[in-house]
Amino acid sequence: MLPSACKRLLWFSWTVAGVWFLSGAGDLEAQSFATPPAQQCTVTNIKGQPIAGTVCGGTSHALDCTAGVLYRCNTNSTTNNCTLRSTCSSGCLTNGSSGSLNDACFTGTFAPIAVTPLNTVGGADLSVTLNLNNAHPSGAYVNLKIDRGDLVPGAYCAPPFELSPTENSTTFGLSSAVVNAATPVHIYSDLSYTDSSGVSRELSSRVQTVTLNSGGTLPPPPPLASFAMSPSTISAGGESLVTATLSRMAPANGVQVSLTSSNPTVASIIPAGQPFVGGSCLTSNGTFAIQAANSVPQTTTVTISASDGAAGQAPLTQPLTVNGGCVPITCSGGPSCGSTPDGCGGTLNCGCTNLPGQTCGGGGVANQCGPFVLAVSAVSMNPTTVVAGNSSTGTVTLNGPAPSGGALVGISSTSSFVQVPSTITIAQGQTTGTFTATTTVFTAGSVSAQISAAKGDTVQTTLTVTAAQ
Repeated sequence: MLPSACKRLLWFSWTVAGVWFLSGAGDLEAQSFATPPAQQCTVTNIKGQPIAGTVCGGTSHALDCTAGVLYRCNTNSTTNNCTLRSTCSSGCLTNGSSGSLNDACFTGTFAPIAVTPLNTVGGADLSVTLNLNNAHPSGAYVNLKIDRGDLVPGAYCAPPFELSPTENSTTFGLSSAVVNAATPVHIYSDLSYTDSSGVSRELSSRVQTVTLNSGGTLPPPPPLASFAMSPSTISAGGESLVTATLSRMAPANGVQVSLTSSNPTVASIIPAGQPFVGGSCLTSNGTFAIQAANSVPQTTTVTISASDGAAGQAPLTQPLTVNGGCVPITCSGGPSCGSTPDGCGGTLNCGCTNLPGQTCGGGGVANQCGPFVLAVSAVSMNPTTVVAGNSSTGTVTLNGPAPSGGALVGISSTSSFVQVPSTITIAQGQTTGTFTATTTVFTAGSVSAQISAAKGDTVQTTLTVTAAQ
């Protein structure tokens, strides 16, 4: 059995005796729905090589050929290598057991598809019945093809995914759009199944032409039957997926369902997640439509209401439980890099990791990201107080490692009693460097010298010198 994702898709390749086949290039939709049937079409293998045999148009190995009729194919050309052989009365059937392309007209009692009415005003409903009386012990996948999905939508939601082994027919509705002039819409079905002999087959119906005429109106939105939230209990910061179900199929333009929250500060509605039921569908695709706040002081029940605007219907309601808790905000980058509240009583410092080449304060503004500039960040003296005639060791610290060739830092003193080198070089890859401050002997009082280090920025520290005794 195929996964459900494949149930609505006509297979574009097919194998016979280990050889891959592919319907040829061209306007697949125009050829598959052609009325009267196209006289020629193209069928090749996956390498683009033409193949020979009899093929059933509209099936996965002959999508370029008009649905429900037989074509005889040859290897004389890579394009239009198939010509119309037989129109068939109601459809055709693949024959995968022969090891070659040898399809045949369908001879069952019931036509594979019946669409009613075939002539109606736009906006009216259509009824479609699919039949498969051939044995299908593993079930049969249903593929419905419509060339004007803008006028008759629902090929992927109106039919069932498959017929069970005991089901020989299914009936479903399709909605139609209002038109300004008579417009044909072409519909056919392809039923894929494995017969009782284990042979994979496809039954392709003849194309049905529905004429939509002007003068119709779209029906109003049907009442909302129900809506469901999954899960119905979420934590702070969590989301809930919402699915809405109508009491009957939606008109061709679909139905927008509107959700509201009784307490948006605890659980808000995500605008882009509002449920939408497509034309001919009963149920919306599940979308994440409800978002809980990141901080919820205590467990709270919120009422979620849903309405589609159906006349006379009050909004449907469901309780949503939001558990108390708090989800700290996460780093999202940006120009700010200082300590900020995390929304849960703590702090957050994200730095400048999403801004390559920038650092916090690198542009000269505290707590702001800026281009990285190598600069001194500190200077210190050890000891900070000396007796005149003695020396002290200064340490300069950079805000990053020195580049190739080292980093030249200017050093200065505000007192003639304290002598320092005019510059020092901090070695490549290092973040600190040292220098020696010497002092001149004096016998009375004390001196306070400001020692400065300059590169990209200027920082200072104080060295105190006391008189010699």
